[in-house]
Amino acid sequence: TLREAITAANTNTAVDNCPAGNITTTVISLPAGTYTLTIPGILENDNQTGDLDILSTVVINGAGRDTTIINGNDLDRVFDVRDAGHATMSHLTLTGGGNSGSSGGGARAVFGGTIHLSHAYVTGNSSDGFNGGGLAVMTGTLTIEYTQITQNVATALGGGVYNLNGTTNIRYSAIVGNEAGSSGGGIMNIAGEGDATLTIMDSEVLNNTSGNNGGGISNVFDTGHTATLLVERVWIDGNSAAVGDNGLSGLGGGLTNNVIINAASGAGIVTIRDSVISNNQATNGGGIGNTPATATGPVNVQVTVENSVIWGNTAGGNGVQTGNGGGIASLDGTLTVINSTISGNTAAGTAGAGSVSGLGGAMLIGSQVLPNNVTLVANTIANNTAVTGASGIAHASLGGATTAQFKNNIIAANVGANCVNNGGTMTSLGYNLEDTDSCGFDQATDLVDTDPVLAGLTGDGATYVHPFMDDTSPAIDAGSCTDADDNPLATDQRGVPRPQGSGCDIGAYERVLPTVSIAVDTTADDLTDNGNCTLREAIEAANTKTAVDMCPAGGVTTTITIPAGTYTLAIAGDRENDNQTGDLDILSNVVLVGAGQAETILDGNSLDRLFDVHDPGRAQISHLTITNGSITETSSGGGIRVFEAHADIDHVRFHGNLAGTLDPDFGGGGGGIYFFGSTGSLNQSEVRNNTAFTVGGGVYILYSNVVVSQTLIQDNSSVFSSGGGLYNSASGDNSSVMIVDSQIISNTSAFNGGGVGNVVGTGFTATMHIERTLISNNSTVLADDVSSGAGGGVANGVFIGTITGLADMTIRDSVIRQNTATNGGGISSTPAGAVGLVATALTIENSAIADNTAVGSAPQTGNGGGILALDGSLTLINSTISGNTAAGTAGVQALSGVGGGIVVGSQALPNNTTLVANTIVNNTAVTGASGLANVNVGAGSIVAAKNNILADNVGANCVNQGGTATSLGYNLASDASCTSFDQTTDLTSTDPMLDVLTMDGATYVHPLMAGSPAI
Repeated sequence: TLREAITAANTNTAVDNCPAGNITTTVISLPAGTYTLTIPGILENDNQTGDLDILSTVVINGAGRDTTIINGNDLDRVFDVRDAGHATMSHLTLTGGGNSGSSGGGARAVFGGTIHLSHAYVTGNSSDGFNGGGLAVMTGTLTIEYTQITQNVATALGGGVYNLNGTTNIRYSAIVGNEAGSSGGGIMNIAGEGDATLTIMDSEVLNNTSGNNGGGISNVFDTGHTATLLVERVWIDGNSAAVGDNGLSGLGGGLTNNVIINAASGAGIVTIRDSVISNNQATNGGGIGNTPATATGPVNVQVTVENSVIWGNTAGGNGVQTGNGGGIASLDGTLTVINSTISGNTAAGTAGAGSVSGLGGAMLIGSQVLPNNVTLVANTIANNTAVTGASGIAHASLGGATTAQFKNNIIAANVGANCVNNGGTMTSLGYNLEDTDSCGFDQATDLVDTDPVLAGLTGDGATYVHPFMDDTSPAIDAGSCTDADDNPLATDQRGVPRPQGSGCDIGAYERVLPTVSIAVDTTADDLTDNGNCTLREAIEAANTKTAVDMCPAGGVTTTITIPAGTYTLAIAGDRENDNQTGDLDILSNVVLVGAGQAETILDGNSLDRLFDVHDPGRAQISHLTITNGSITETSSGGGIRVFEAHADIDHVRFHGNLAGTLDPDFGGGGGGIYFFGSTGSLNQSEVRNNTAFTVGGGVYILYSNVVVSQTLIQDNSSVFSSGGGLYNSASGDNSSVMIVDSQIISNTSAFNGGGVGNVVGTGFTATMHIERTLISNNSTVLADDVSSGAGGGVANGVFIGTITGLADMTIRDSVIRQNTATNGGGISSTPAGAVGLVATALTIENSAIADNTAVGSAPQTGNGGGILALDGSLTLINSTISGNTAAGTAGVQALSGVGGGIVVGSQALPNNTTLVANTIVNNTAVTGASGLANVNVGAGSIVAAKNNILADNVGANCVNQGGTATSLGYNLASDASCTSFDQTTDLTSTDPMLDVLTMDGATYVHPLMAGSPAI
């Protein structure tokens, strides 16, 4: 039975006809059928009666959520996942759970338990007198994906989902038609005796109801704790929070953020992005409620709304102080709304015994006791209604200080006054537009008594906006491109880049002008009025928005089509940035499209680089080849430079470009491409046979954020420095690069990182993430008798003299093979050269590091054939380290030719290494430790190992010289040299019976042969 299978998993013993569970994970297959609980008894936690108690790691796979049904039969909840229990359940339905003894009608994760639920239905469950009609988390973890949670009931909190002091993540799911007697009809997130975090993304919260607050979602905290809620790309519609008798009962029809009664401190932090909050109802705050109404101390309730729409919500009621804030009610807290539309909301309350009813069709903001702060930037607030006053914004001080600041907003077409201010402070930061004059907008850039010429609310993608009816709107190009703190407003509500014209538009909507297309009709290079349209002239027309020769004027975005042919630069002159000589300077939004890599050839003629994209330029370059670009002296980027700008490069071949001179003191970096303080991508491209005389033979990334995907980086060279294929440097600011689905092959460098290098300077972070990538046959060249080229495939390190900083490298699902260096033949990670507490972190998962070599005969060389990791952290999981060689011979000092597979240790800073589930075999070291060497000559080196095989290395599997090595059990070594393998579950002097290195899919493994003791 299902109960017996779970007991077998919990106890790791056979039960009836169910075999013993697995000590790590037990997989239970559940065929189609209805599985009904029949053994009565609640509040028992050993799986004997009532619910199904999961105390171990279990995977339950149903046959489909329409066919595999688990019915609680109203005896108890269906599942209780407790303590170390970890349940992954998919393709099934949980129904009929009825719990009157505690929370969680369908399932509960408690005391650290974990539930991962996907492709499921949770429907028709209940929690009588408690919380979480569908699912409950109580100091545990819950993940919900591709699941529908419907028609569940909690008589207290959280009709669908209840998260108490836990962590819940919801994606691609629907929370529909659930009911809570108190708060959180759909979802309740509560920080009671600990912090609580709930994230919901790409989901729907529809038609849920609550008897008090938060018809859709409620976020609540108690003294000293923080409840954090992130809502992203979520539709919250048709939910209701019931009308109470008086006060602020029934707050937040769609979502509420408030406190547990008498909370004296703590925080509720809510962030809403790219979402729709529509057609919800409550007594106050029809869409959103944000107030610590019952707090007794200085608590922090904070709501941020970005790129969202709040429309068609209603606040209604006839009691005292009710029916306020149709879209939003925010009192005694912090509210920030950016790039959002608030439209068609209604404050429908009629005056009762109190004076505050039916105010703020769009929003009611103000203070009752605690200070209130509101910031509104780049919003469109239109067509809202209030019964008694302020159809747009009602701002009131009912006791405490309250301030509101406005920038770049449209407030218009509301049924009644746009603004009413009663005792608060309202400040314009400029660039606001109002169709009357009730908001006190008094800056020179404000527009009052001005019609914005808005169209009705219109669907646009996944959101709703008020577009302009035509190009006559005075809001167009009249706004600011910065927020209240003068940070850039990069996009509008829809994600459309700002600005599209000469300035940003006021409001949440940025008008998009049509793209202009220019066709180049000659391969010549000139700026002469001679009856043609050259590539240089086309770029000039795009930059200046004026016609040049036969090229028409460019637009906000200009697409330039470059037919097949060879286009050779002919106008000499460099270090000029206005497109007149030398390289082609891109200063606007340009899309360059060639006829194909083999057809459209752009030749730099060794005069200059080909393209220089610099602020405010934004370039998309595709389907062409860039060759013979050359930049000399101290500049960088032989083919393309992206300087404080953005460039997306797709299906482009970089071949034979040069950055630098033969003088290493003046050499440039980035033979093919150079990103400086920029963002961008390199996709489905080829970077080959390029040369840099300093760093980044192929690609140089300096405090930028770049993604490289499906790209070949091959046969590039860094002549006098590091990063033969690609170099990422965080010097001057943080820098990040992601390399996925790519190949980095046969590149060379004089120093570190024959394939790629990741380097940090003082105070910054250099991040490199490598995934599903082959790094092969790269090499570093021994530069002199002491300095060495470390990291034949990959180098992770620091600049000489660095005091603080982090070089963070992650490698997943990749192959590092047949690379060569003086130290760290495959990979090197060390802060050598630092003078302070610099961190180097290397994480490798699901990868193969094979047949790499560390060579050299100078002092302290030829160490770490596969990996060299010193003075930092190394985490190695689920990987194969095989056939690597530490070939160095002993020089003046002793550390040479050590660690055929891996050498870790400390020279100056502490080193921490974690090895889990790896196969480290067939490696060779000339002088010691062919498998793993742990060497401490500095501040301490710690190695922790679990579930590893170290075997058949040529020489000792392990050498520990002054370090600390600890077994966490389940390791296997073929000899007795790994003396730390001392746990009862370790196996030493045991042959693991491995097969030869074999390619399996996109990686390399040593399969276990039949009869292996590792099985």
